[in-house]
Amino acid sequence: LSTRPTLFTAFSRFLPALLILCGIVLRLRQYLFCRSLWLDEAFLANSMPHESFAQILTGPLQYGHVMPLGFTALSILLSSAFGNHELALRFLPLLLGCATLPLVYAAAKTWLSRPAALLALALAAFSENLIYYSSEFKPYSVDAFFAAALLAAAGRAFAAPSPSSLRRLLLPALVGLLAPWFSQPSLFVLAPVAICGPLSPVPLRHRSPSLFVLAPVALCGLLPPVPFRHRLAWLALLALWGLNVLALFGIQYGGLNPANALPGKDWVLFFFSAENAFMPARTPDLFYWLRDTFIRTFTSPACLGIGSIPGMVLFVAGTFQLLVSRRIKPLLLFLLPIALCLLASRFQLYAFDTLHRLGSRGLLFLLPGLYLAIAAGAASLRFQPIPKPPSPPPAPPLPCSQTLFF
Repeated sequence: LSTRPTLFTAFSRFLPALLILCGIVLRLRQYLFCRSLWLDEAFLANSMPHESFAQILTGPLQYGHVMPLGFTALSILLSSAFGNHELALRFLPLLLGCATLPLVYAAAKTWLSRPAALLALALAAFSENLIYYSSEFKPYSVDAFFAAALLAAAGRAFAAPSPSSLRRLLLPALVGLLAPWFSQPSLFVLAPVAICGPLSPVPLRHRSPSLFVLAPVALCGLLPPVPFRHRLAWLALLALWGLNVLALFGIQYGGLNPANALPGKDWVLFFFSAENAFMPARTPDLFYWLRDTFIRTFTSPACLGIGSIPGMVLFVAGTFQLLVSRRIKPLLLFLLPIALCLLASRFQLYAFDTLHRLGSRGLLFLLPGLYLAIAAGAASLRFQPIPKPPSPPPAPPLPCSQTLFF
């Protein structure tokens, strides 16, 4: 038999690069179309030439915009170097929107099988929202980029069956320090990464039952599921992340002018309340809100279209499969950001708006984990051929007397 790879094998080897290339081409096509700035983009673009790096640290931009400091600083650099026009302003969202695709594949390849990783990459490459907002002068594609970067960094550090070495903590440490400065919703993804760090790589079925009783303490890294030096390094990293977030919020929302730190807050709350983007407090309304929000998540931010119902089924199947197989780390990384965002919406700290695409743009950071969960559900479906019914046993031979009679 020939050992040369077949045509299908050779094609599947280059399929990830082909999907990434197709996703980049679609984003470049949207970017080079160079549509005019719409209202939100125009407000932000008009404030760029009038702001300096010192001014963005002391309060909001003109027209009451509060943008991530890293995104604002790089946008000011690009507009100063290349001009205050559409292509220059949208270059940073385009660059990070294209870079999201290999990060989604890297995260999926770590936690899932290769066919499931290809499905997650295809969902991200052809996502209508990820394509569109890669060419909009707003930080929504940046949110998706850092969410995918955190998932990929966590996979590199925590997915190995043996305890992670200290060197592997450098990448998630760096991404965790940069992410809040460029993407405020990345905190919803950073929290599960912080929780997964102290978890033991040993499967749950091999652990002592006493760990389940002391699980909250184990999540803080105070029990010995990992060596002491790893727990100590992880606690130091958590402290560093915490100080970084406190410094960011102290600068941006405290600063030298705390009275104007959140301009237009009442209008924003009124708008998203009208959009039904906050979790209701009353129990009867809560059930219907959660049901409608779950269904619309697959139609508005995820943009699955006619595949929304199969997407919901695969999402539930993937969640169930991860839970049954006791794969706690990917379960937390994929689903806990959604739960934390829902909890924040209960206290009106973040809008979980799924009513239409414009409102759901703030949820793009959930798409990498959502697509990974859907791909995990697809991988859990193993279709087996229907076995043929057993053939009836042969009839016993007739006795000799009956044979002679007939």
